[in-house]
Amino acid sequence: FSIPEEQTLSQITSSVIRNLDRLLDSERPDMVIAQGYTPSAFAACLSAFYRHVAFAHVESGLRSNDISLPFPEEINRRLVNHMSTLCFAPTEISRDYLLKEGILPDRVFVTGNTVIDALMEVARQPFDWHRSDLIKIPQGKPIVFVAAHRQENFGKDLRNICEAVGYLARMLESRGTQFVFPLHMTPYVHSRIKQVLGGITNVHLIETLDYCAFVNLLKNSSMLLGDSDQMQAEASAFKLPALVIRDGIKEPTSGA
Repeated sequence: FSIPEEQTLSQITSSVIRNLDRLLDSERPDMVIAQGYTPSAFAACLSAFYRHVAFAHVESGLRSNDISLPFPEEINRRLVNHMSTLCFAPTEISRDYLLKEGILPDRVFVTGNTVIDALMEVARQPFDWHRSDLIKIPQGKPIVFVAAHRQENFGKDLRNICEAVGYLARMLESRGTQFVFPLHMTPYVHSRIKQVLGGITNVHLIETLDYCAFVNLLKNSSMLLGDSDQMQAEASAFKLPALVIRDGIKEPTSGA
């Protein structure tokens, strides 16, 4: 289905529920599995709950203890976990959060961090840079991987992030530093980033990468600037310095 230029969280949630409801009706699965805590994961859980279909949640039990930060993920986490049939927690800390909230022990399983499992599996595989959008990025130069797409950064904060990236790129251009910024598929984010950073020689605004290209770009970067807590874990797995570009909150990560 088409994505509006400036979609709201309500539009995202209702669209996913509407389309998944049709899919669940036609496929009639025994269980639905979703990972993460985006509005789409919440919508998948709610759709399964409404149809009395078992739901398993991967990456359960992450908490910041502030329902407004991260927004809207923190409330999604809590709602999803309490509707889930099975909760797959990445760490013992995450399991403890779930148990303290009254989720029964026989519904909670500590599985480790599936994000890092997938990252390391792909990182071991050979990768041909000449079959990727990355071929346009000068090889042998320092790369700063930039990622910004969180709902909480929409508006002034997203523009400030882009202006800061532009300032750094111009300052470091003489050193050959390349800033690679895959553009999130959300039209709002896509257009705002291009407005500020389009035309800067050493800023590469590229389309969303497939997972293999993403992993290899991150592995070959010198630094991460990002607002994704998942990418923080991925960067730590590669021992890559990361600067978190979001409001300061103390949030338990899923762990590397």
